[in-house]
Amino acid sequence: MRALALLFAASLAAQDPVLGPAPEAGAGEAPRPYLDAALGAARWIESLAVETEHGIAWPADSAEAADAGRIERTLYAGTPGGVVFFCELAEATGDARWLDLAHRGARYLAGSLDGVARQGAGLYTGLA
Repeated sequence: MRALALLFAASLAAQDPVLGPAPEAGAGEAPRPYLDAALGAARWIESLAVETEHGIAWPADSAEAADAGRIERTLYAGTPGGVVFFCELAEATGDARWLDLAHRGARYLAGSLDGVARQGAGLYTGLA
């Protein structure tokens, strides 16, 4: 649920003409609270990244950030949600840093396909 809320905030920032997609707020520009919230969330999510042999992944629970064996691969609570979030944030801000994180997360997912094939497919659970 947390990933979906963050994705929603980034999507609002990317689509709203007042809130985005300007990469930097200058003097006289309208405040962009949704984008500011998304950027704060992005910095926190980035801090939880787990390096793997294939790329980076994000745990569903921040208390398990150091345990690469506890990485979820579902859109609901796992790395796919982080990949989508960072793609949306890159579009909203024009900052390649967020796109790089999305690519590194996607490389993790592609590299771990063999290990999750038995999970089945689904939008929120299973191989998303």
